[in-house]
Amino acid sequence: MHVKPVTSIHRPQVRAASCFLGRGIHLIDAENLLGGPNAQAGAIRHLWEVYRYNIPTTANDQYFWASSQRLARNAVGALPAQGLRILVRDGRDGADDALIDIVDLEHLARRFQRLVIASGDGKFADLAIAARAAGLHVHLVTGVSDCARRLNRMATTRARLKLYIADATAHQPTLRAAGPMGHGADPVPA
Repeated sequence: MHVKPVTSIHRPQVRAASCFLGRGIHLIDAENLLGGPNAQAGAIRHLWEVYRYNIPTTANDQYFWASSQRLARNAVGALPAQGLRILVRDGRDGADDALIDIVDLEHLARRFQRLVIASGDGKFADLAIAARAAGLHVHLVTGVSDCARRLNRMATTRARLKLYIADATAHQPTLRAAGPMGHGADPVPA
């Protein structure tokens, strides 16, 4: 009879408490998740339902939703009236800047265990790095838009929402030509 020598002793691992049990703050870049500012109320409602049912949360989590005015107008009736703070800022990276501006990392590290970044925008990468350095679990949530590589690498865990949105089209600014006396006029089709 041949006996193999014991090289290590198997010890059952004690599982640490889930990183999702701690209090979290959710920074939701709505336009990034939806693919632009053109989503209608049904798509916004769908996003919120998919997010709430698929992203781990606690009763003490806080939610910040940011978008441009264009998307915010459609979101008003589609989002819950309580429990969600809506931030509105127009311009390039307006929603990103609005979310990043509300973060006080020292305060966050004292009161929360998790930072949930619901965006694939690379502008959040530095925040993710700083949050991890402060001891926070960084959970990355992406939607229909692609995710920046650097942000993806900085996240502790990741989730991709499976959104089935027919109207998640990229934003196409309305073309306007100068009319008489400087007033805008819609271009005439060729």
